[in-house]
Amino acid sequence: MSGEEKESSKRKAEPETKKDTSTKTKDLEEIKKEEKDKNNCQINANKIIYFKIINTEAEFDDFQNMNLENSFQPTYTYELFANEVIHGYKGLKILISLTPKTFFAHLNIQYVEKLAVNDDIENILALHFKERFTRNKETFIYKLKEENSINPKGKLIFSENNRSIYNIDILKDDFTDENFSIQALCTFFIDAASFIPIEENFWGYFIIVENVENKDKKEENKNWRTIGICSYKNFHIELYKYFTMLSQFLIPPPYQRKGLGTFLLENIYKYLFKEDKNCLEIMTEDPSIEFILMRDYTITKIITKEKLIDNLLNLIEDKTIETKEVFDKFILSSEDVKKISKNLKLQDILISRAVEIIKYGLVINSKEMLKLFEEEKKQNMTKMFEENSIENAKAKRIRGPFIFFGDDLDYNYKADYEENSDYLVKQKVEILYPEYIGDIEKIVKKVNEMIFNYKSTLNKNA
Repeated sequence: MSGEEKESSKRKAEPETKKDTSTKTKDLEEIKKEEKDKNNCQINANKIIYFKIINTEAEFDDFQNMNLENSFQPTYTYELFANEVIHGYKGLKILISLTPKTFFAHLNIQYVEKLAVNDDIENILALHFKERFTRNKETFIYKLKEENSINPKGKLIFSENNRSIYNIDILKDDFTDENFSIQALCTFFIDAASFIPIEENFWGYFIIVENVENKDKKEENKNWRTIGICSYKNFHIELYKYFTMLSQFLIPPPYQRKGLGTFLLENIYKYLFKEDKNCLEIMTEDPSIEFILMRDYTITKIITKEKLIDNLLNLIEDKTIETKEVFDKFILSSEDVKKISKNLKLQDILISRAVEIIKYGLVINSKEMLKLFEEEKKQNMTKMFEENSIENAKAKRIRGPFIFFGDDLDYNYKADYEENSDYLVKQKVEILYPEYIGDIEKIVKKVNEMIFNYKSTLNKNA
């Protein structure tokens, strides 16, 4: 080929090369557009995930056909999706079916359109549920029917009517599969929930189960479902002596607002202080304010029903503290507090707080007595600020100067005590007192009802 022919061929090839470059540029522009679409197409994960506890194949089919009756949605999804946002889908819905006993899951991811750039939802959920899920209907229905033949694991510690509570050691009772499903579920409903390391000993559960009628069979037949869980760990200080720390506490949404949380916690406490001779003290890991208030009510109920404060309740003739003399007498001595806390294996401050809540309920309808209560409480707050050293607070395992304000609040102790002027203390008390009252007012009505019912029983037996 001559030189001219070579040059001509080269010129003919140039337009084709430019065309290829143009095509590649277009592809990059499309990718950028998809990336922009992805960022514009953001969905709140909490609003498109639905859970449903499935009892029959018909319920499963209804759920897959978007019958969302009795379904419930997560409170938290940030551990799976950053900022609780899913990118790259239009018309997205995630349906998670659960078996009623062990919470084995079926995942159904539905969407109208998936953009080129998207979050890999299937992989994210697969990693989260690991081997305790399926996307196949037949496998899920098989697991559902298989559960019909299993009994609750662990040791039965309490039973009343159609509800029973079992104490389960994860390793000894072969509860590792169930544990993983419970942990996967807890992540959606407990803030900062982390998976229990099953390779470690001394982790367990208190599980509440409920007997239910099996409507699929004509003959009368009883079945059961898991309606609440509380995980715990025993911290040994000797071979057979330990502190029991209550950790994750969950009543699944379909079973809430039925008194199950108090029922479970009350009977856990009773089992640990009456039956478990090796438990020295009961603690709680990072409780939420909701749990703190439920615990407050539970402890007021226990110290009342166990007849530990009859001497105080006998001071009250009706439903109100009416005189300053009775008001001043309605308090436990430090010796009484220590005795009760030792018997119940609870911290002193929890017992004092419970009595204080009962007292508040007995003065709430008297302006004069309510004013005395406020003065007394503010004096106690001031005293706690002034007297509690950093070392004392740490020794008592209290994260903040006030148990009532929330166990999980972190304070800068050094700064607090270095700047512990009368003005600052007074300022803090004035801020915290209304918050303290605001919290306990959420449960004071229930506390009063319980106290008045108990008082009626006392009066009848007198």
